[in-house]
Amino acid sequence: MSEILGKNLKYLRKTKGWNQEELARQLGIKRSSIAAYESKHVEPRLKVIFNMATLFGVDFDKLVEVPFEQIKKYSEDEQGGNLKESIQQLFSINTADKKTLHSFSEKVKQFRVIYESASLIHSYKLQKDMANSDIKERLELGEVDNVLFLINTLLETDEDLLSTLLRTE
Repeated sequence: MSEILGKNLKYLRKTKGWNQEELARQLGIKRSSIAAYESKHVEPRLKVIFNMATLFGVDFDKLVEVPFEQIKKYSEDEQGGNLKESIQQLFSINTADKKTLHSFSEKVKQFRVIYESASLIHSYKLQKDMANSDIKERLELGEVDNVLFLINTLLETDEDLLSTLLRTE
């Protein structure tokens, strides 16, 4: 995380025309901290990263995951075509990665079937046992509900991501 964050921090700071001292003042931290973040020697705390994202008007996750300088280079390249094509080039997927993605996609589909089965069994158990359960059993059933919700959220995220990546082939 710190390598991309350090590069993005330096890039965004320079686009604003700020030196390290000015950025440090804007964030309420020491200049030496900015230097350490940019040189990738230290990772800032989450609160500082959030403040950076807010200050620069960028998404928190993009600040730490997407190299802004490369995206700008591709979007300004006259031979690169439009921005969508440039970004697709930047995040292009090679053949080995495609095979891995397809394999992972199949595993996610299998896990989705297992999740659906577990969810149905849990729903049946809830309907059958809830009226006759004591508080401890109800809490345990509620915890299972929470775990199933989290698994479903992760599956949806994986499915959305895979769908996007496999569409760009």
